[in-house]
Amino acid sequence: MHPPQANKAVVAVMFLAIAAMFVWSFAYRAQNPSLVSSVESRGGAPGGEGMPGGSAMNQVMEAMSRLQANPDDLGAMEEAAEAFATAEMWDKALAILEKASAKDPNEPHLLNLYGVTLFRLERPAEAAKKFERLLEVEPGNFHAQFNLGAVYKHGLEDAAKARAYFEAVVANPKADPQTKEQARKELSPGS
Repeated sequence: MHPPQANKAVVAVMFLAIAAMFVWSFAYRAQNPSLVSSVESRGGAPGGEGMPGGSAMNQVMEAMSRLQANPDDLGAMEEAAEAFATAEMWDKALAILEKASAKDPNEPHLLNLYGVTLFRLERPAEAAKKFERLLEVEPGNFHAQFNLGAVYKHGLEDAAKARAYFEAVVANPKADPQTKEQARKELSPGS
């Protein structure tokens, strides 16, 4: 177990690193306006979702601020991991998820986010284990079923296992219509 001062120091260093990235990206964009123009011409807005310094980065900064104030709070860890995932900073999300998982290895939302993060980091076998654990904790969790189907189809290339999970989503009375429709599309030939 790390002493509280060490945890606060790690969070402080991460917060400073993110702040530095934010400042750098703002300065770079100010010196290179063509980058903003090319994004705007594709429909993006300056500071929009996915842009350095945009709302995704604002979410990261806010979440890290809360985490810095309370580094052992599971909710703050979850919020920070989710903010990093939204910003597609998967390695940062993973670092926080590892710490959060040590505090509560069976929290369903964290297990799902952990699996998604591992999959995005091209670690499908590890992602599958997180989703399988989620199904142990919450049998019939349609997010885990769908995500396992995607991992087996697109990461582990096991069409039979993928099909079984997508079929489970379609048959799951708890699954929302949008997820069921996505599962049907994954089951259709040629997809």
